[in-house]
Amino acid sequence: MSGRRAPSVPPRIDGFEHVGFLGSGGFADVFLYEQQRPRRRVAVKVLLQGSLDGAARARFDAEADRMAQLSTHPAIVTVYEAGVARDGRPYIAMEYCSRPHLGATYRREPLGVAEALRIGIQVAGAVETAHRAGILHRDIKPANILVTEYNRPALTDFGISAVGGHHDAEGMSVPWSPPEAFASPPTSGPTSDVWALAATVYSLLAGRSPFEVPGASSGDVDLVSRIGRVALPPAGRPDVQIGIGLNFGEAFAGNIGSDRRLEYTIIGDTVNTAKRVCSAAEGGELLITEAFRQALHSSPPLVQCEPMDLKNKSQSVTVYRVTIT
Repeated sequence: MSGRRAPSVPPRIDGFEHVGFLGSGGFADVFLYEQQRPRRRVAVKVLLQGSLDGAARARFDAEADRMAQLSTHPAIVTVYEAGVARDGRPYIAMEYCSRPHLGATYRREPLGVAEALRIGIQVAGAVETAHRAGILHRDIKPANILVTEYNRPALTDFGISAVGGHHDAEGMSVPWSPPEAFASPPTSGPTSDVWALAATVYSLLAGRSPFEVPGASSGDVDLVSRIGRVALPPAGRPDVQIGIGLNFGEAFAGNIGSDRRLEYTIIGDTVNTAKRVCSAAEGGELLITEAFRQALHSSPPLVQCEPMDLKNKSQSVTVYRVTIT
């Protein structure tokens, strides 16, 4: 969300009492309200007055429907209701996450490997659920991962989400976007969400987006020139010597941004593998697959492990242990 303009006037909504302002987006503002029955604090997203007609209104209504369809997932923000305020503006009342979103904290407080993996696994489950329902998020980034009262991540902002296979890349955030978002014509699909989630996990570890170069210009134009064309910069910390990502369907450890990008399968394979390597990561180790080993630009110390059975794979996959401490 952006604070470049003044917030709109909070509308009067029957059954809700306005408490304060939470944030602004391109087409909507988010306010804190107190719901009267049941009594609880809720975040209310309200469409701007100048966006009541046309595509913005259609996207807003679609966002309400898609979030409601998915909001029983524990890592997706819960929608309570949607309606139209007294001033004619549509609104969505949803779960209020009082802690700062990850976009507000990752630069000053990079996470430990175990915590980044925990968040990545939980959000990956949310993305998989959306994909199985035929819904693409298309704007996964730290700022769109809220944190609940119970310190759980919650994916939000399905405002540019889409239904079905592949679409244009309108509205995607440059630092976490995949190379196909800048192709001619730009496109997005399920794999674009997986890339964005991988880039988000990298950001939580490195304290910057993947293709920012410390000490160099890293505006949108600079990032577009690097994404998919240059090697991923090191995370800059001793406990993360290889890029950790979610963009490889067969491995939780991945070098996102490599020009030798691998074909990946459904994100469910990633979640299945990630859960099994999380304990190894806490001890300073990661597991990678044979396909990923062959794509490494340089080979770290490897120890071949017992083959691993992965979902949707007819044969066991050769796995290597990478010591990164």
